[in-house]
Amino acid sequence: MTSAVACIGVLITIPDPVGAQLSSWRRRFVEPTPAGVPAHITLLPPTLVPTDRLDEVEGHLREVVTRTGPFGVHLRGSGTFRPVSPVTFVQVATGIGPCELLEAQVRSGPLARPLQYPYHPHVTVAQNVDPAVLDRVDADLARFDARFDVCSVDLYEARPAPGTTRTDAHADGDGADARQVSGPWSLRTVFALSAQPDPVPARLPVSRRCPAVRPAERAAPSGA
Repeated sequence: MTSAVACIGVLITIPDPVGAQLSSWRRRFVEPTPAGVPAHITLLPPTLVPTDRLDEVEGHLREVVTRTGPFGVHLRGSGTFRPVSPVTFVQVATGIGPCELLEAQVRSGPLARPLQYPYHPHVTVAQNVDPAVLDRVDADLARFDARFDVCSVDLYEARPAPGTTRTDAHADGDGADARQVSGPWSLRTVFALSAQPDPVPARLPVSRRCPAVRPAERAAPSGA
């Protein structure tokens, strides 16, 4: 009997109003635009996981967030991965270290998997479009500047394309591309960063910077 698989991703969602602004760019300039995915910093790219391991995955993420506290991110300026990859992005100027630490912890245990390229935290705003468009987006966002606080990480899930089976998902997780995803992505679970934050200067006390998100809070079903 063939076991079902799910396609998942783990993200730092960019909060509004910054997130709404960047999501608008993504809807215009990311091809294909992944439905249901807000502007974000990726911690785990689309990954095929057997559905009977999703509880294990959530337990793993629940443990990861207990080791990390809220931290600040400063987005500033634009960059590109060309000629290696046709992507223009907004750069992470501050918060790179915590993002890298979170990514390494997330992509371990039941979510251990190789990456096509070394991890580089960023916010994709244009992808797989004409080079002239990538140039224009790069120039338009060269002076982009925004700050926000990371208080949680989000687990997203999408239906795999018909015919995708457990044999397509390695035991330690495997990458998935747009051809293996059917239908929109949906938020499955929010995991609050719950470790005591480091005593670094902050614009506001953490209790005021971060909304009260319960650890491992399951998102409401779509349409609820």
